Amino acid sequence: CMESEFKQLSDRCNQMFHDVSKNVAKLETEITKFVSSQPLATSSDLPNTETHSVLLQRISDQLEAISQNQANTAPTTQPPSHPVPPVDTFQDPPPSPPTIAQHHQKSTGGIIHEFINENTSTSIIDLLQASDFKSENGRSTLSFGEPYTYTGSKSNRSTAIPFPDVLQPVVDKINQLQKDIFYADHPDMKKNEARHPAPLVNSCLVNRFTGPDSFLPSHSDNEITIHPESSIFTLSLGESASVNFSEIHPEPNLVYDTELTSDHRSLYHMTRKSQDFFRHAIDKGSIANGTRFSLTFRCVSWKNRNSTCIIGDSNTGMLNFGVNKRSTFGELMPGQKYWAPCIKDITPESCISYSNVVILCGINDIKKAEVNRHDDVRNLANSLIDKIKQIKQLNSKCYVSVCPLLPTKSRELNHKVNFFNCVLASKVASLGPGVQCVEGFHGFAEHDGTLVDHLSKTLDRYGGLDILHLNPYGARVLAGLIKRCIFFRLNKGVDRRRGPSNRVNGRLYSSVSGGLPPASQWGSRDGCQV
Repeated sequence: CMESEFKQLSDRCNQMFHDVSKNVAKLETEITKFVSSQPLATSSDLPNTETHSVLLQRISDQLEAISQNQANTAPTTQPPSHPVPPVDTFQDPPPSPPTIAQHHQKSTGGIIHEFINENTSTSIIDLLQASDFKSENGRSTLSFGEPYTYTGSKSNRSTAIPFPDVLQPVVDKINQLQKDIFYADHPDMKKNEARHPAPLVNSCLVNRFTGPDSFLPSHSDNEITIHPESSIFTLSLGESASVNFSEIHPEPNLVYDTELTSDHRSLYHMTRKSQDFFRHAIDKGSIANGTRFSLTFRCVSWKNRNSTCIIGDSNTGMLNFGVNKRSTFGELMPGQKYWAPCIKDITPESCISYSNVVILCGINDIKKAEVNRHDDVRNLANSLIDKIKQIKQLNSKCYVSVCPLLPTKSRELNHKVNFFNCVLASKVASLGPGVQCVEGFHGFAEHDGTLVDHLSKTLDRYGGLDILHLNPYGARVLAGLIKRCIFFRLNKGVDRRRGPSNRVNGRLYSSVSGGLPPASQWGSRDGCQV
């Protein structure tokens, strides 16, 4: 740009003047030494020459004239105006106090008394009394459904055991409650339940407590295999017990339920997200001289180890989660999308319990007319970094993958985009492990830096020129870059089912994120197909 060329020209002139000054000073020294070594001459000996002192004075005067000429010829006006952010201070502004992330999780979602009738409870108790339990710390256990392991678990089961017939009506009733809770928290997803199905419980762990010496150690159900958007339900049969709740990281002024009495045929529930902030326990002496069974129902899958939360603007709109490899990220990458058109709309709490968080946001902030200085762009990048820090505060175990802003078809806007991406990359690098930039976005740009035509829309929904949005083919490439980033991090480029490999889920990494293949092969790309 002209601003850059002007700066280069000014630097070159300063360097030339410095070299001339250095050479003149060197010449002056040499002349002084030479003249000093010669016999003194009289004026008759040098009738048409100057004495060496006069010569040196003349050189000094000429040097001063050159210096004055350099100052007079230096441009006094600013370079021609350009629609990029004007040059101002390149120093970071004083750091603002870090924003403390707040969560709104509750220790328990509540309790439903008499969730099942007496006949159903009697049938379940008869089944459990005839079953074999394994002794664990303070109680004994038994499980049905999908295998569920946790710290201290004595179960080494790797295959599912079908729910007994007597439990199936209870499972169905709990799943209806699960759906009600899920869609109450995500009302926009209820509009399309087929695309956004509610998690369903598929595992049951039974604890048997016998007498006052039995207990449940303080713990959280924060296993990575539990669906991050699900709830955990505990049905109590037999003797009642007092369940105590405590904070994992105590916060001042936080109000929550510290105790709950779980009586016969009652059902209490907790969200998976709450388990990152609260523990629960049953102390010795809480249970009378009898037997209590607690049946805890969860939604578990080993695939949830790779659960992913995508937070983004309209360019993430065509990315879908699901099991169809052609139209979604596939079953090995379950997750949820959250809409955030601007940086301020990013909700860190939505990222709780996920293994991966992907962010693509900022272009709607950058394109605003009031963002016209470098400091404005830098402040936006800092606000995104602040959101990332809040996400890590609430979910320290997650891996955050930050997408650079996509190029646009406006060269003027791209100056701000490029500066934003440079600041963002340097800030992300300073955050340490657990935060990374998604690579490969240079493939979205033409040689002149504008958005590639065959990956972008031509017109917007109003019939005007669209300079920002990807088309379905561009969305496929974006999905491939995100998927490659996550699986590379997860497996370090190794497909553990087949040993060292350069494939993701059986497909080449190069086909996931490389340049767009010929049109005849567009239907076979990995990642999200739309």
